[in-house]
Amino acid sequence: MMGFQNTTPLEMSIDNMDILYQAATRWMQLTYNHRNLVGDGCTERTNAGISDYGIEVVERMNELGILISYSLPQSISNCTLLNNHLFKNVSLKKELS
Repeated sequence: MMGFQNTTPLEMSIDNMDILYQAATRWMQLTYNHRNLVGDGCTERTNAGISDYGIEVVERMNELGILISYSLPQSISNCTLLNNHLFKNVSLKKELS
């Protein structure tokens, strides 16, 4: 199962998610240490969370069935999360905020 530790391969186009899916990407971490277009990373001084673009990315990942990888749960919902640091799948059912 191929995946990425952040969403920088998407650049600024959600359409790239389809290309990555066709190339066997099945999980992706939204951010890593540094802020990207999807949201703040874990080493940022502030925590603004997921951006508007990030919400679109999460929605597209849900449509394609791409798992969202995380190590510390954030306010992400209506998606299947893959905690690949604990090797455990978790599914949350809440409204996107």
